[in-house]
Amino acid sequence: MTAKIAKNTFFLTSAYIGQKIFSFIYFSLIARFVGVENVGLYVTALSFSSLFSIFADLGLTQVLIREGAREKIKIDIWLGQVIFLKIFLAVFAYVFLILITYPLGYSGELRFLIFLSGILMILDSLSLAFYGVLRSLQNLFYESFGVIVGQILTIIAGVIALVLKQPIYFLLVALGAGSFFNFIFSLTIVSRLNIKIKLIWHKDYFKKIVKLTLPFSLAGISTKIYSYIDAVLISILINTKSVGFYSIPNKVVFAFQFIPMAFAASLYPAMSHSFISNKERLKYLFEKAVIYLSLIAFPLAFGVYVLSDVFINKVYGLTYSSSIPALKILVFGLVFAFLDFPVGSLLNACNRQAWQTTAMVLTMCLNIILNLILIPIWEIKGAALAAVASNSFLLFFGYSAVPQIVGMHKKSYWFTILKIFLSSLLMGVTVNYFKIWLINIFTPTGFVKTLIFLGLLITFGGLFYLFLLWITKILSKKEVDEFLSIFRKNYYEESK
Repeated sequence: MTAKIAKNTFFLTSAYIGQKIFSFIYFSLIARFVGVENVGLYVTALSFSSLFSIFADLGLTQVLIREGAREKIKIDIWLGQVIFLKIFLAVFAYVFLILITYPLGYSGELRFLIFLSGILMILDSLSLAFYGVLRSLQNLFYESFGVIVGQILTIIAGVIALVLKQPIYFLLVALGAGSFFNFIFSLTIVSRLNIKIKLIWHKDYFKKIVKLTLPFSLAGISTKIYSYIDAVLISILINTKSVGFYSIPNKVVFAFQFIPMAFAASLYPAMSHSFISNKERLKYLFEKAVIYLSLIAFPLAFGVYVLSDVFINKVYGLTYSSSIPALKILVFGLVFAFLDFPVGSLLNACNRQAWQTTAMVLTMCLNIILNLILIPIWEIKGAALAAVASNSFLLFFGYSAVPQIVGMHKKSYWFTILKIFLSSLLMGVTVNYFKIWLINIFTPTGFVKTLIFLGLLITFGGLFYLFLLWITKILSKKEVDEFLSIFRKNYYEESK
């Protein structure tokens, strides 16, 4: 059983990491080819439909996974009831999505793009239900395969549209290719498992689902709104072109989150087991996780801050130079986002899901309020400030429950984090001076020279940072080996 769980985790984590990397590269191509205004339309349409996709699920997939795993012989009933509700909710959400675009004063082109992206929302919602069945049966291989193949199909269709200089809606058609594949593929796999797929209305199951979806829907709604409300509000309070400028730093920062995601995939099961068997090990795991993610997050934030102007101007073009100030702000939210992963893993592993859900709901509310206040004042820089403030609130609110689980931290723990911060700050300042000196003798013009320029800065910064870690005795080979060995151990076998 343990080997199966580990294999499933590896498959799905690898697939979603690969998807995020491919997605970032693909979006960079879109930004380079279609220009700021079209990127703004594209991102606004997707953000709008993604925001309304919460009404097409409301936690139904999570309920299907949990109850299907518990009652495998009744999984077709659960699936039928969930699909019935999903279709009803999706149609309701789509109609509401269409109606609300008119009073907002959006252009006809943008409304058409939103209508198209709404169809993708429905397909993705149904695909999630079928993949939910496979998750309940502890088979994540097919979902992993579908995620990767779907992303590849989207990229192929999208690149063809870009090369042929097709209208922007063809990029949504490209996304539709991936969504349609996942819908047909997931439906086919579930059918081959001899699970009957039919619409079912059962009063008793409906009552159970309504009762069970509340905690899941709260968390899902909060996450969706928190993730997409900034782009929607920018389009309403400013314009869609500003969404195009904001989408670049948002995508750059989001692209790095595969690092803590991969880390959390191994951390969560280890914490779950240690919560039952060894509280001292649980505290050790948590503190080391925070320290190790700090070792990555702080230098990453300062490094991106220093290189942001060269990166944006050379990779995306001078037309996106207005994105640079927002990136310099938004990148520091990356630190809070990184460190929230071990906090979230700890709370979920130790039966504190309610606290985590409360944190998400409060963060969502704070984010909306800050965006409404700051966007009219500072435009996309205001949205970036709202994101950083919200990320920090989420981290500190969640962290307030940590001492109740693992106890108080020693001074050495906080001193280590402080040393990491100061080392990263010194690295950033030094790289900035090196950049100024280097740019006077080596102007980064053209693709190859830009790669060499960025490569020299990153290499110098990385080596200097490692030197600082060595002289401050923050990190040693012994500590790294000891920490990694914990994740190599089979706790379940060990406890037998």
